[in-house]
Amino acid sequence: MSIDSARAQQIEKIRCLPAHIHHLVDGLTPAQLTTPFLPDEWSVAQNIHHLADSHCSSYIRCKLIVTESNPTLKPYDQNQWAALVDASAADVTPSLLWLQGMHARWVHFWETLKDQDWERPGFHPENGTVTLADQLKLYAAHGEGHIDQIRRTLAAQYSAPPTSKPELMARIDETWAMLNHLLNRLSPADMEEPGPSGWSPRVQLAHITAWESQLTLSHLGQEPSAVALGLDPVAYAAAGGVDAVNALLYERHRWRPLAAIMVEAHTMHERTVAKLHTLSWEEITLPLFPDDPDPRPRLDWIAGNTYEHYLEHWLQIPVV
Repeated sequence: MSIDSARAQQIEKIRCLPAHIHHLVDGLTPAQLTTPFLPDEWSVAQNIHHLADSHCSSYIRCKLIVTESNPTLKPYDQNQWAALVDASAADVTPSLLWLQGMHARWVHFWETLKDQDWERPGFHPENGTVTLADQLKLYAAHGEGHIDQIRRTLAAQYSAPPTSKPELMARIDETWAMLNHLLNRLSPADMEEPGPSGWSPRVQLAHITAWESQLTLSHLGQEPSAVALGLDPVAYAAAGGVDAVNALLYERHRWRPLAAIMVEAHTMHERTVAKLHTLSWEEITLPLFPDDPDPRPRLDWIAGNTYEHYLEHWLQIPVV
């Protein structure tokens, strides 16, 4: 009995899914769990209950395939299931516990399959012949897909602009906590692992801090942008756009030690929050400067360099 590396990675995704889901929803309110923040998509709670239903169904299909000769695998209407009262309830604890226990059994099932069992078939009326290897690949990706949907759903709750200073400050606090809750689960090695963008979480945190520094020291203060960003003024002036500036920031921070970046991030965040507390809502809704040709309110710059920016990178950093 042997498991190749690709299947081992897929099994690991099955193993880790319950913990990843629990991490994402820990501390959410009933409203956050049950509000469909994305049009035409499920709420967070519906995603979690669906995962429990879907993966239990697949687990049973796997047992049928390994114990019967080419069994017919009954399909079901997942949208009708998700619309049932029990599949949209705010209490996701039963489904989380179900996922935890069932995935432990499922991993044991995968790890003890005989070599010849992987290609055993079952017949799905909608998808045709499927094998156990197909099921593992499909449901490892299925879990990741719903993690992505849950994250996008949670990020979408902040899509409309805040209408008061308390709401703005609450968003900043909530999303900063979300970002740090995610980062705190990463090991030093995880913090160095490049993501799809090529940036590691360490570099992403430094990037967030640089733009928060520009907001606080330049947009809401008197420092030139280059100084606030920690860049050479000549190189900054020649950059000619946000992407080029981000490339300069990447080069500046790519070798800086994690400890220094963490200290700087929390120090600058505290300075940003303290600065915002000195501003009235009226000041926040005015342009950056009295004679500013850009009529956008300070709020746009504040949102773009705080909670919107935190969420942008929160979506990019892996859940572990």
